[in-house]
Amino acid sequence: MRFPSLIEACADPMLLGRDLTLRPRQIEWAQWYDEGPKIAAIAAARRSGKTLFAAAATIHNAALRPDLDRMMLPGSMRSVLVVSVSLEQSRQLIREARAMVARSPLIAPLLVGENLDSLTFGRDGARCQLRAIPASAASVRGTAASLVIFEEAAQHRSAEGGIRTLDELWRSLTPAAIQFGERARICMISTPGAPDLFKRIYEEARDGVLPGAAAFHATAYDNPDLTEEDLQAERRYLGEAGSRWFAPCALRTESRVCCSAA
Repeated sequence: MRFPSLIEACADPMLLGRDLTLRPRQIEWAQWYDEGPKIAAIAAARRSGKTLFAAAATIHNAALRPDLDRMMLPGSMRSVLVVSVSLEQSRQLIREARAMVARSPLIAPLLVGENLDSLTFGRDGARCQLRAIPASAASVRGTAASLVIFEEAAQHRSAEGGIRTLDELWRSLTPAAIQFGERARICMISTPGAPDLFKRIYEEARDGVLPGAAAFHATAYDNPDLTEEDLQAERRYLGEAGSRWFAPCALRTESRVCCSAA
């Protein structure tokens, strides 16, 4: 049974395409999701469409992938995980995803459960739950996750309140995708931050030394809706720490897409 790709779903008004038009950089990310290697590191400026892409990818993975459902034991729940810095940021992604589902004549009937932190989809006896969790969440051992998105990955830090480092989250969550093999997708997507795991994975994928990984670079200039005032504000937000290794507003440059096959 053939299922629609993410690119196709975003162009189909009966699926995700109602009031949704992907910009060129988002199309690149969607092509990675559809055809690329297992891991992607997306270094992107604020307001470059990261949340919209993440919402579309998670809905597609949760509701439109019967091939992944068939890889589960009967009666078990497949998961799609979005890890954010805070609970409120996690819920923002769920709200974006819920709004997309509500506009979809074909996907809306598949929604069989929801709360502030999750959406559950069901079809042909299979069930998948889209879960948005904060960085302080406990390890989800035993979870089978076909898609894991680390949102604002470079901002995950140990801090008051028990926020876990990105390294700890990576070690505890990425094994959840093992059973899906090459069909699994793990995406780290973030604005720049201090040197950390996200920076290392991005640079190794960009330079072709990390097997099975892709790197993407999107600037604030890729959003045609931003004014020059918005762009100046983005420069101030990034500061020196961000611009040392990734300056998304410095130049009107083309995005680099680098892949290293496994």
